[in-house]
Amino acid sequence: VVFCDDVPGGAGLVKRILNYLPDILLAARDRVSFDCCGPVTSCSECLRNYRNQPFHDELKRGLARAFLDEVVQALNYNRDG
Repeated sequence: VVFCDDVPGGAGLVKRILNYLPDILLAARDRVSFDCCGPVTSCSECLRNYRNQPFHDELKRGLARAFLDEVVQALNYNRDG
C-alpha cells in the first residue's frame, strides 16, 4: 500500500493518516464487514462512490474485507488496544 499526497508541495495529509492508521484500518474493515451486499459485489454502503464509478463492477466487498483482515492481523491491531 502506498500513500501519496497529490497536492503540489504536499498538504500534510499522509502524515495525518499515519498518525491515525490503526483507527482508519479498523474503520475500513468495519465498513466492509456489513452485510449490505454480497461478498462478490459492492454497493454505496461499503465501497462504491462517485469517484470510483468506472471500477464499480470490479469492486468486491469480500476481497476488500479479506485484505483488511490480513492487514489488521499482521499489524496486530484490534479494537481493545
